[in-house]
Amino acid sequence: SRGRASAGGAAGQKSWLIDAGLGAETAFVGGINLDGASLSRAGHPARAAILVSPVPRKGAWGATFKVVRRHPWRFLKSNLTLDVGAVVETEEAAHHLLLSGSLPREAIHPYMERLERASYRTYMDLLMRRPDLSSVDVPALVIGGTDDGFFTEAEWMDTASALGAELVMLPGVGHQPMWEGRGQRLVEEIDGFVRGLG
Repeated sequence: SRGRASAGGAAGQKSWLIDAGLGAETAFVGGINLDGASLSRAGHPARAAILVSPVPRKGAWGATFKVVRRHPWRFLKSNLTLDVGAVVETEEAAHHLLLSGSLPREAIHPYMERLERASYRTYMDLLMRRPDLSSVDVPALVIGGTDDGFFTEAEWMDTASALGAELVMLPGVGHQPMWEGRGQRLVEEIDGFVRGLG
């Protein structure tokens, strides 16, 4: 990117604002694992919004049920200790939830120490709130992976529909596309979207 980029947001929700160098009105608000409520209250005079592997509009209930079914003890520990990070503190769980199943388990190893531990309060907030996305009145793009361990294409389709956005599903990609060497495909999709804005 030729412009400036700034990042922020709650742990586990990486948000970024890219200014193409043409003034704040041309900025693009985007995020990885960013939820719709954060987007709707971002307050940036953005030209467009880009969400990668976002928390769906209806919250984290679907992801919670997935974790309970596949990793019940990890889920129990996370609730007893009020530590959401307990869900992905083993390589097995982290690999299953964050990466594509086509990758070997050791592929998650380099990232284990870099995993951010979202607050339990943030998790509960994601369960309870239903953001009003009608306030987001800019073109939007939602990108997800078909092998995401938390969220589904149907959930993202619902989010994209509420935003009036395009949904792009990356085949064979998990929750963290940048960790799978799929960054180029992700960049291409974002670049094509931005160029299409004129």
